[in-house]
Amino acid sequence: MPEIARLHAENYGVYGRRKMHALMRRQGWDIGRDQTERLMMRSSAP
Repeated sequence: MPEIARLHAENYGVYGRRKMHALMRRQGWDIGRDQTERLMMRSSAP
């Protein structure tokens, strides 16, 4: 989860679930949109 918070912060905290999901997929994560949203909520990335 620290990785998600870092990615979110690097993108000025404006990336939502859809953009974060696309970014994570480009970086090699095997993750779905809903899972991305859950992990963002747990890591305090809005």
